Amino acid sequence: MHPVLAQHDILSLIFGQLADEMDEKLRHTSRTEWLALRSAALTCRGFQEPALDALWRTLDGSMLPLLRLIPNFRIVDGVWSLIGPVTDSMLLRYRMHASRVRKIRVLHGERVIDPSVYMRLRRALGCAILPSLQELCWFLDYEGPALSALVAPSLVRVYLSREPRRVFEECSLRSGMLHAQVVESFLYDLFETASCLRYLYLAGDVLPGVLSLTLPGTTRLESLTLRSFLLSGADPSHPLCLAYEDFLAFSRMANLVTLEIMVHKVRVPADAGTIKLPCLRDLLLYGSSSGLYAILKLLRPTELEQLRLSVKDDESYQTYQSLFQNIAFPTLLSIDLSIRVSKLPSEDILRHRDVLSLFSSLLRCHRLKRVNVYLVNFLSVSSDDSTLLSMAQAWPELIELDISIQEATFIQEDPSTAPTMCGLSAFSAHCPDLQSLSISLDPSTPFPASDSLPVSHHTLQSLQIRRYRGCQTQDPVEVARWIHALFPSVQRVSVIGDAASGDVSRMVKAFQTMPTVNEQQLRQSECPS
Repeated sequence: MHPVLAQHDILSLIFGQLADEMDEKLRHTSRTEWLALRSAALTCRGFQEPALDALWRTLDGSMLPLLRLIPNFRIVDGVWSLIGPVTDSMLLRYRMHASRVRKIRVLHGERVIDPSVYMRLRRALGCAILPSLQELCWFLDYEGPALSALVAPSLVRVYLSREPRRVFEECSLRSGMLHAQVVESFLYDLFETASCLRYLYLAGDVLPGVLSLTLPGTTRLESLTLRSFLLSGADPSHPLCLAYEDFLAFSRMANLVTLEIMVHKVRVPADAGTIKLPCLRDLLLYGSSSGLYAILKLLRPTELEQLRLSVKDDESYQTYQSLFQNIAFPTLLSIDLSIRVSKLPSEDILRHRDVLSLFSSLLRCHRLKRVNVYLVNFLSVSSDDSTLLSMAQAWPELIELDISIQEATFIQEDPSTAPTMCGLSAFSAHCPDLQSLSISLDPSTPFPASDSLPVSHHTLQSLQIRRYRGCQTQDPVEVARWIHALFPSVQRVSVIGDAASGDVSRMVKAFQTMPTVNEQQLRQSECPS
């Protein structure tokens, strides 16, 4: 054997890389690849340990392969169980390989295993059943106490969710409460034991007040995601109810950078002050506009850099306007906002609003680099070229801008107030770093005299034009001339909802190649015959 292969650290790197590649395509890893690692472990003593470490690093789908190393772990009436006492001699092979496991992903419930197996095994081992576990991905099941048995001090990432099919099977208050009690018990054990925990994703039932009691036990958590299926009287699409005390608990987490919450309502006392989360930079909120409004107002002192909101409810224009006002954190670099309305309030159906009345607060966020706003079946709002100019001047550091306002189908847009191709010149002049632009306008704008259009060297790469209803492209050549004049380097062009979109894209490419053709002809004419 080559001397290099006798170096254990080199072999560990090689087999570790193989394990990384298999882990990335876990669902598509062939049996042959697993057998190759097994064969490597049997090749020689030097290969055995690093190959076995790679082979057992990730358990995907079930604990069965590991548990079957225990002699008295047998199947009885279709359920795997531990038969009789569990002695140290029975656990020799299990201990050897359980310490190699770093990740476990059980995505379909372990109903073929008796729930008592996990707790019996933990008592026999005197520690977590996977003592070196770093990543846990598990579907919650209120019948099984497996979760606490899996808690190990080495845990760094935890992803817990409730199996969707079980949610619909168990739509009862009793099942929801039982499930919430399992979650509460697990959180206490997790935060008391796993001092290295960095990431927690929890999509399960959480009882009010549990978070404020359990979260202070963790000091290193960097990312927290909370989603719930609580069935006790809450809206099932946005079920989580948080209290002011929960956000106080968040504020004591000194390393929390990312917070994602699906929230239904927030209980905040009338005399409560605002709360600053010291390291929070990325906030994701899903739920009702009232719940999101309460959270944003509460966290005003926080220095957010990225804000993502998803709202799906039917409120008045004033409610959405208030929501926009609380979005305007001066430190924001990126914002994604989605509002989906199914039924408009009667008083707002026929009233037109100026889009700047919604965006006025956002225009004060001069550090914004990415702005993505999607308003679906929304109120009737109007904009023009001055609107585009206001945005371009307010956000000079823009890299990406995507604004889509889809008004309700029965509201007739007024093409006379639509922004035009001429309005895009504001972004060419004021946003030198803009790379992606998607906006609604009237593409049929006459191209001006060549001497009245400034020469542009803007490097925009992607342009998507959404035409206003009733505005059709009259001349694709004119549209292409505008685009080429303002954004000569653009690579991707589309006009959504317009039959001439392909023609516009081809014309832009043609304009871009013309200088090259002219230069070639000029060089050929200068060459001596």
